[in-house]
Amino acid sequence: MERLLILSLGAGGQAAAPGAVVAAKGIIRFPELSAQKGRNGAVGIDEVTEYFLVGSLASWLLALGGIALVLAALNRCPRDR
Repeated sequence: MERLLILSLGAGGQAAAPGAVVAAKGIIRFPELSAQKGRNGAVGIDEVTEYFLVGSLASWLLALGGIALVLAALNRCPRDR
């Protein structure tokens, strides 16, 4: 759903809206990530935080790639004027 939302907002010309989606995901997941950091007294990046960051980056890159493909396809289509 996140990728689809970012793709539709970006393809629709709303450049700042995907940033709001990314920020909202970080805010929603913050308590989970903070709770994992305090486990066993270790402070630092643990597996859950790394998994979240890598997964989110891959998801956002996939959505941005989709936006690029949609915009490239729209620019190649002949338009009726």
